[in-house]
Amino acid sequence: MLIDMFVTREDLMYSDILRLLECLDVDFARRLSEQLDLHEYSKKLEVYAEFVTARCEDNSIVGLIAYYTNNISHEYYIPYVCVCANHRRMGIADALLSEFCRIADDNGMVVSLEVRVDNKGAINLYRKYGFNIVVSNDVKHLMKRVIELT
Repeated sequence: MLIDMFVTREDLMYSDILRLLECLDVDFARRLSEQLDLHEYSKKLEVYAEFVTARCEDNSIVGLIAYYTNNISHEYYIPYVCVCANHRRMGIADALLSEFCRIADDNGMVVSLEVRVDNKGAINLYRKYGFNIVVSNDVKHLMKRVIELT
């Protein structure tokens, strides 16, 4: 079931990022707050990351993709794709990836991300958008998507 939403690339402020990370923290397989300081990470994201967000009718963010430009490899790297738990299975991750891949293609960028090997739904979604597994271990796959020339 799709919901009415607006998907776009936007800059986010520290307070918005922190609020989202705190809200989404419980939705990660291993909580972010157990791995890093959310305040410091929010500051880092505000400075270095770009975002594709999905906002619903009340303008609240219900999903997002955070991404960095890797200056060494000249690729985009996605540290995470998040959709709020009560908005899953509504096409939001699909819409986010569609917009993000359009941005990557427009900028001629290869994209890489890591995904847990047991996250079959995400792996299938990433494959739909042209991501392929390039390196794998018992815990994670490194997936890459090459530029789609149109």
